Amino acid sequence: MAWKRLCGIFDLPVRGGRVFMDVADDLDLIIFRVEGGNVIAYDAACPHAGALLRPENEMGGVLVCYIHHWRFKVDTGECLDVPQCPLIRYPAQIKGFDVMVDPDNPLT
Repeated sequence: MAWKRLCGIFDLPVRGGRVFMDVADDLDLIIFRVEGGNVIAYDAACPHAGALLRPENEMGGVLVCYIHHWRFKVDTGECLDVPQCPLIRYPAQIKGFDVMVDPDNPLT
């Protein structure tokens, strides 16, 4: 795995997210700091039409695509509207005070 530092943990809102553009090979990631202080990383492109997912469109653990309103569970990436179209998840962790991701090895 090729871990890459994205930011410091305090650069992410508590129980919120942030988009990082061009993390690797035109890959945009959306990172969420979830309950318990863990981080979860997904490809920021909606699997339906490629629209950039925005963390401000998350409420109650559900992220909504602003184009066609597909809904995704933040903790799993599952699409509530079309279950066969989940978000692509990437390995993410907190190391010390750094948020680290492995953009070369998607998990799903």
